[in-house]
Amino acid sequence: MGCFSAPRPAPGPVPARRRRCPLVWRDDPDRDWERFGAEDPYYAVLNTEAYRRDRLDAAVVAEVLDSGEATVRGFLRRVEGHFGPLPTKRALEYGCGVGRLLLPLSRRFDSVVGVDVSPSMLREARANLQEAGVANVELLEPDNGQWRTCGAFDYVLCYLVLQHVPVRRGEAILRSLFESVGLGGAASVHLTYGRSGPRWRQPLHVLRRKFRPLHWAINLAAGRPWHDPLMHTHLYSLPRILRIARETGLENLVLQPVQHADHEGVVIHAARARSG
Repeated sequence: MGCFSAPRPAPGPVPARRRRCPLVWRDDPDRDWERFGAEDPYYAVLNTEAYRRDRLDAAVVAEVLDSGEATVRGFLRRVEGHFGPLPTKRALEYGCGVGRLLLPLSRRFDSVVGVDVSPSMLREARANLQEAGVANVELLEPDNGQWRTCGAFDYVLCYLVLQHVPVRRGEAILRSLFESVGLGGAASVHLTYGRSGPRWRQPLHVLRRKFRPLHWAINLAAGRPWHDPLMHTHLYSLPRILRIARETGLENLVLQPVQHADHEGVVIHAARARSG
């Protein structure tokens, strides 16, 4: 597969991080996502109580993994219905988790790259791919930047991921994802832009991210272990994301509304013209 031989970019300077008191400040989504990957990966990818680790068995794992087929099939039908048939050489999934969507992508594309910030998620995905006999998927962590050296992709998918990523960083990721779409290719990216519940809910969530003792107290009040990690939710500006898509040359856009509990979101299906 093309990425195995791709050169890794030279490491750049590490940006200075604001000093935080470790006992109070909590806003570290990568750490929390890695804890979910290590402790409760199937719950984390769909945020569904039925998929908690203490309820997992082979049938539940199979249910989670099988659910990816309908998601990928539905997205590709919508994309090809609006933009025409896609090339099927290469696909990328950013935020691949346990491999739920990698499995159906591997059946439709010659080669697939899966990226996730959590090493534990990648280990689980690798085990699931091996169990299914899949040999055309490469798994990468995003920090080494290697996925950006893999060239263009015919299809780029990022679903139920960016709401867990701070907005400034997520916008940079989205720009890179849009730029990686090749001629005649398309992207399907999901983001959350609002909440339909009480107005206080998102400000409270921000406080939980910033002030760790508040998150611990809410965990205890909900009957969960006090140290359970936080499922981060970040809200994006839809006009800004649409502008980024157009700035990267993706002029053909279709929006698909998505509602998860009280989270209001959208899947942006975007295509690049078949000739430059």
